[in-house]
Amino acid sequence: MITLTFTTLLLIGIFGLLAQTLLGGAHSGHGHGGQSHGAQAHGQHHSEHSQGRDFSLLWSLLSPLTFFSLCLGIGATGLLLKPLHLAMGAVAAAALLGGGVFYGLLIRPLMSFVFKFASKPSDALEGTLAREAEALTSFDAFGKGLVRLTVDGQIVRIIATLEDSDRADAQPVQRGEKLTVTSVDGRTNSCHVTRL
Repeated sequence: MITLTFTTLLLIGIFGLLAQTLLGGAHSGHGHGGQSHGAQAHGQHHSEHSQGRDFSLLWSLLSPLTFFSLCLGIGATGLLLKPLHLAMGAVAAAALLGGGVFYGLLIRPLMSFVFKFASKPSDALEGTLAREAEALTSFDAFGKGLVRLTVDGQIVRIIATLEDSDRADAQPVQRGEKLTVTSVDGRTNSCHVTRL
């Protein structure tokens, strides 16, 4: 019975990792916690950072890559130890330890090495929400004008529309005025802005 269990775990691990590799999902669940901190108060920074690290560890344990790696390591270790005729409890404990060692010493460092070459995901235009924009032209009577934004480190120029609440102001937006992006439309490559 125990041989069947270890064989099943070994096969689950092998086929799971193969599926992950073929489907390109080997990276799912492996984020690097604590990368985005935003504007936090200094007193909260340390505890939130450690909570983010704890959550990242928990999330990585729930990832398919970790699950299949552990199955492979546990199954292989159990099958290798079975011929030694140890007590079932000892084989099970050693198999669990072997699965953890397999993941910790082989899979995790390998994935860390691979992820060094992964590029940072693009923020795209949607990443500029609530960021500052600069008017490159004076806005027309309909509240439209050209603004400059920074997207993924690149300066882009897009058409912006002033929010209705700001359009009631008699003074139109002037060139060089600082604005805040309130919404974006990636399809039309435009945005809505409001005065700071």
